[in-house]
Amino acid sequence: MDQEKVPVVQNNHSRSKQILSVLVAIMIVLLLLFLPIIPISESYSLTEQYEREALYYTKKEQLVRPLFETYYEYSIHVYNNDTFIQGTFTVKFDIYDEKGLFASKSVSKNLTAFSTDLPGLLFSWGTFVVDFDASSNQRNITGKCFVIAPRGIAERTINKTRIIYRSVISLFQPS
Repeated sequence: MDQEKVPVVQNNHSRSKQILSVLVAIMIVLLLLFLPIIPISESYSLTEQYEREALYYTKKEQLVRPLFETYYEYSIHVYNNDTFIQGTFTVKFDIYDEKGLFASKSVSKNLTAFSTDLPGLLFSWGTFVVDFDASSNQRNITGKCFVIAPRGIAERTINKTRIIYRSVISLFQPS
């Protein structure tokens, strides 16, 4: 009888090994399904604020001397086509003759930001004008002007990618 019990104990031991093997296999499968182990590249975007000068352009720069007058009129149109930044634009006008710089003046104006809400209005603009007295014997009059635009906070969208780890089961779930 002792010999009969020994094979029964070995059978129970063998049976518990099989159950343990099945349980371990199930745990491995579950871990592989739910553990985040698969690398996936994901794109995302974020909005960042930064400081910069307002976007603008200029047109119709003119230095003219009206007939029979002793002054020069210097003008330029400045267009603010920035959607974020508005403020005071300053134009510095320099007048030169054959001897070099003989006069300098500045003019400032407030220009609003470009609005996408107003149809037809693509920019805010202003004409900056100064007069320079000159003598009749001055020759080769030329000019230069410089625009100093306001600085402000603008926004930009930055697209980035990152690596995230997902589980097998999460690949089949809607995001």
